[in-house]
Amino acid sequence: MPAADRVGENFFVAFLPSANGFCGVNHSFGYNHPVLDLNRESSGLRRASSLIVFCLAVAAGLSAAPRAQAQQGINLVQNPGFENSQDSGNGTATSTPFWTVSPGFGTDFVFTDGGTTQSGGSANSGLWYAEFAATSAASAQSATLSQSIATTAGTYYTVSFFLANFGGPHDTFLATFGGQTVLSLTDAPAFSYTKYTMVIKATSANSVLAFTGEQDPSSFGLDDVSVEAGPAPVMGGGLLSLGAAAFGFVARRLRRGSRPA
Repeated sequence: MPAADRVGENFFVAFLPSANGFCGVNHSFGYNHPVLDLNRESSGLRRASSLIVFCLAVAAGLSAAPRAQAQQGINLVQNPGFENSQDSGNGTATSTPFWTVSPGFGTDFVFTDGGTTQSGGSANSGLWYAEFAATSAASAQSATLSQSIATTAGTYYTVSFFLANFGGPHDTFLATFGGQTVLSLTDAPAFSYTKYTMVIKATSANSVLAFTGEQDPSSFGLDDVSVEAGPAPVMGGGLLSLGAAAFGFVARRLRRGSRPA
């Protein structure tokens, strides 16, 4: 068959994530005459590039959405700063609303009156903080402070809290969420309140947030605990690279299709 009578077609389909699932670009090009229809080729490239740019914009918006959700998130922890504690008469409380304390020595809630306690502890903010200590080296045992959080399996949660070590070794501290480790310390040196944060994927409808600590010569201070939904891992950079590669592929196919047979 003469070259001028051949009909050739190039098909390209590019899929990129969008708000409704996927964005698609599907265009075909053909010729059956030695005189090329340049307007048609140019128009096809413009339509294909416009769709790809649209998909990239949607992908960028989706990548930014989890970050915005995390910034505006609601703290799922009840009584996160232990401010609902009731003084038992000596500036401490052995229990506080919404939290469970397992059997152990030296784990209680301390009223600071905005200053430093006689043991050298203090709150990160407010007037109360949770203390993990030992009544004596001979009776040192770890106690666990916990709260059950309603979660959605498969959803990511940002867990954060402020922790201070008011003394040196011997000490241990373990923080977990849904059985997954957030922080683990052993024989840590003294440090002031430090914020610890980790993003964890929930695996069930209820996730237990738990803190287990022992500080033989002094105490750990825990305050301002937070669990918020989001953010999911950000994949925006990969989506943009994929879109750029797709656009380049479309352009090459268009140039190839514009050559006379």
